Amino acid sequence: MGLYPHSRGHSRAGYGFATPGTADFRLDSVVAAPAPYEERRITRWDRDDARQSLRDQVLTHLASPYAVLVLDESAFVKANGRFVGAHRGTDGGGVSHHLQTGVFLAYAGPKGNGYLDRELFLPRPWIERSDLRLSSGVPDGIAYSTRPQMARRMLERAFEHQIPHRFVAGSITFGADRDLRAWLEERREAYVLAVPADMALLVDGAYRSAEELAASLSHHTRASEGPEGWMGMRLPSGGGSRTGMQAGGRGDWQRWIVAECKPRGAEPSDRFLAFVRPGTLLDDVVDAIKASRRIRDGMSEARRTVGLDRFTGKSWEAWYRHMTVTLMAHTVLGLAREQLAAGSDPLRSRFDGDGYD
Repeated sequence: MGLYPHSRGHSRAGYGFATPGTADFRLDSVVAAPAPYEERRITRWDRDDARQSLRDQVLTHLASPYAVLVLDESAFVKANGRFVGAHRGTDGGGVSHHLQTGVFLAYAGPKGNGYLDRELFLPRPWIERSDLRLSSGVPDGIAYSTRPQMARRMLERAFEHQIPHRFVAGSITFGADRDLRAWLEERREAYVLAVPADMALLVDGAYRSAEELAASLSHHTRASEGPEGWMGMRLPSGGGSRTGMQAGGRGDWQRWIVAECKPRGAEPSDRFLAFVRPGTLLDDVVDAIKASRRIRDGMSEARRTVGLDRFTGKSWEAWYRHMTVTLMAHTVLGLAREQLAAGSDPLRSRFDGDGYD
């Protein structure tokens, strides 16, 4: 029966959202219905089926060998600590809130952006306390995992399904994890990950921090200049870092330190470690970083347009339902914008033909 068992009524009830330059699109008609304004009632939910729906959406519309698998995390402010996975944390302004943290695997490519997977981070109390698990419906067998461990599982699923891509990219949460980096390197998966300023690398016989290396790019003789003020430098082979990672690379693969030095000579705001195939251009690494930033911007947009953060259910299952449907909806909006820009009717192209049962 699939992810969305449905009745064939012609109800117009459902979520609503809009995209610039169009009338309101409806989540039930664009994402879940077999024809415009036809309602599907969710009578059964399967987390694996839901993930398959996200994956199919990407493979059908966005697949490209030049795409980037982007790891991202997002915190959602909640009213109290009864929401599944809620924990105390501070926002960017230092204000304390109850927060939920989601870990996401997104897909950024030449044809647009989409989402492949999502996981809810559960702090240890939500794993260890039976009353919290019972009240929120956390399934048996769910063990504690760090966010990088969750990211690895999502990547494993993407690799297993041979999702086409060129790079893996992600934020400091993932770049700081040496086990995740080492696993990607063992698989010969090219990556570009933001890294902490104080991560130490052995270069020319001395340990230097990532921040120091990035700051030296604008005047280092071995540095290469890329587009729009980006600079990078291949790290010499041999030696190791204090985190147990070799500085140069594995075999003929290379590691680069990359930063945006704009204006020239200014302190870089972010530092990235890249692990790349021989012959990879700095421009290609920069493109992967920009793809990661587009996903972060897209997550912010999804809060405004499809209510990604407006999750009111408190249960485990409800979180996954909400995230799956809103991420699918946000991808559809992006596809609709592309079609509108090309002069086609997104609803007509979405529903023409007999592709539904």
